[in-house]
This record gives sequence, C-alpha cells and structure tokens, in this order.
Amino acid sequence: MVAVHLPIAGMTLLPLLAGTALVFTPIHIVFLEMVINPACSIVFAAEAPEQNIMCRPPRRVGERLFGRETAVFAVLQGLGLLAAAAALFLIGGMPTGPTTESGGSHSPASWPATWQAWW
Repeated sequence: MVAVHLPIAGMTLLPLLAGTALVFTPIHIVFLEMVINPACSIVFAAEAPEQNIMCRPPRRVGERLFGRETAVFAVLQGLGLLAAAAALFLIGGMPTGPTTESGGSHSPASWPATWQAWW
C-alpha cells in the first residue's frame, strides 16, 4: 500500500512545491483511491497462504507485522514510481504557472492554446 500511495502523495505535493500546474485535483485522488483500495484488497485476498501457516505459534505481542527490509523495499518502490511519474511530468512539458491575469490556475479558455503548445 505504501508503494502505491507514495507516488500519489508525491505527485500531489511536487507541483505545489514547484509552483507548477496541479497534476491531481481532489476528485482525481478520490477516484484513484476508489480504484486502488478495492484492487489491493482483491490482490491480498487472492494471495496464496504460506506453507504450514496454521501450524505456527501466534505472533508475539511486541513483534512487528512487517520487518524493516519489507518497509524499506516498499518505500523504495514508491519512490521509484514517484521518480518515474515526476520525470514523465517534467518531460511532458507541463505548463509552469498560471496563465490568467487574475493569477488563478489554467482557465478553460486557455486550454486550446496550452494543448497546441504541448503538441
């Protein structure tokens, strides 16, 4: 789950920190969550159980669910996905700031000119 949500959070925050146009609006994030969470649940439920899992003793109370290696691997996967998405964002030539006189974000009136600049 960390590997999936880290790129979403990163691509939401990077444009804000860089002062560029937003990649994800709130509705995009809600839609992604509505797709990602059920998909993760299906994948986790379909995963084959480990051998002899019912013969093992219960986990100790103080023992962590995930080891450090697993957590680091998940974060590295998420950072890799974030780097790939950010590179595509930068290579794609997204606009770097507001185009309206009022200082707001891109208005629908400016979209055709923006599309022509991209293509």
